Amino acid sequence: MARICGLRVRQLTRIMARICGLRVRQLTRIMARICGLRVRQLTRIMARIHGLRIRKFTRIMARIHGLRIRRIKN
Repeated sequence: MARICGLRVRQLTRIMARICGLRVRQLTRIMARICGLRVRQLTRIMARIHGLRIRKFTRIMARIHGLRIRRIKN
């Protein structure tokens, strides 16, 4: 798998799922249904779009998908 922003695609989706409070499979399926794309293509595109930091990215995604974000703690 190609590394983008020092993260692998699977790691990216896991982090997003943890922040959004959803399971990885549920998150990817919901995103795929909304975007009308296959899950693998979707995750790759998400990683490519990742010229942004994870927090900003997840906030934007949550706004688009109408999900609530749990408080992010690092």
